[in-house]
Amino acid sequence: MSWNKILAALGVIALVCFSLNILLGGPKLPISAANGRYFNPCCGTISLKDGQMSVNDRTLGYEIERSKTGGSVLPKFYVGASETGFVIDPSLKPLYIDLDATAHPHRLRLMDVASGTSHWFNRQAERQSRAPG
Repeated sequence: MSWNKILAALGVIALVCFSLNILLGGPKLPISAANGRYFNPCCGTISLKDGQMSVNDRTLGYEIERSKTGGSVLPKFYVGASETGFVIDPSLKPLYIDLDATAHPHRLRLMDVASGTSHWFNRQAERQSRAPG
């Protein structure tokens, strides 16, 4: 096999890898990217910690994915918000929960599919533990 054929084959492989990277959105975001507690008066607090979401004394898994707006949380099933509280329904298709920033979000947005509105939840300050002294 000649060097020209080898270089041509390597070029094709590189082009395929580059194209797949673009089509698939690049590398996944770290699961800890959205860790924190987020609050909205409509519903209360939603907690995210290393792939586990806590809402209304329920815990479910989630993934962090890249989206057109940056980063999004994708729960295992539907988690939304309404004026009266959280809506959690394992029988419905999950919706993306948008993050306002990819690296360290300050807010996340849950949808209310019944009214078509969205509710922004603000990150709560992390509690600092005091050393005994």
